[in-house]
Amino acid sequence: MSVDFSTLGNVLVMRPAGPFGTGNTHAAEQALLAHLDAGTTRLLIDFGQTNYVSSAGLRVILKAAKRLRQQGGRLVLVRANPLITEVLDISGFLDLLPCRPTLEEGMAWLESSSPPRSFRCLPCVLPT
Repeated sequence: MSVDFSTLGNVLVMRPAGPFGTGNTHAAEQALLAHLDAGTTRLLIDFGQTNYVSSAGLRVILKAAKRLRQQGGRLVLVRANPLITEVLDISGFLDLLPCRPTLEEGMAWLESSSPPRSFRCLPCVLPT
C-alpha cells in the first residue's frame, strides 16, 4: 500500500493505493496528521486505487474526521468501490461522513457554503 498526498486549491487529497489496512496505515496516519497540524481544513480521501479498507484504515479516517471537526474543517470520501462502501456502511461511517461517487462531486461538496446533510454514498449500490 502506498499513499499519495496532493493539493487541489485549498483541498488536501489523500489517495491510498491497494489495501488500506493493518500493518500499513501508521505512515499514512503520521503524514495525514502532520498535514492537519499544519493547518489543512479540507480533506478529500480518494479511494479510486484502494481495493480494501480494514478497521485500521477506518481508525485513520475517524481520527482525521475528529481533528477536522475540532478545527471547523471538512472531510469527504470519494470513489469508494462496492466492497469499501459495504465496510463504510456496516461500520456506520456512511452515517457520519459524506461520500460522493466522483472527485468532482467531492470537491463541490467541500467547496459548498452549506453542504447537504445527506452523507450517503450515492449512487453507490451496496452488494447484496
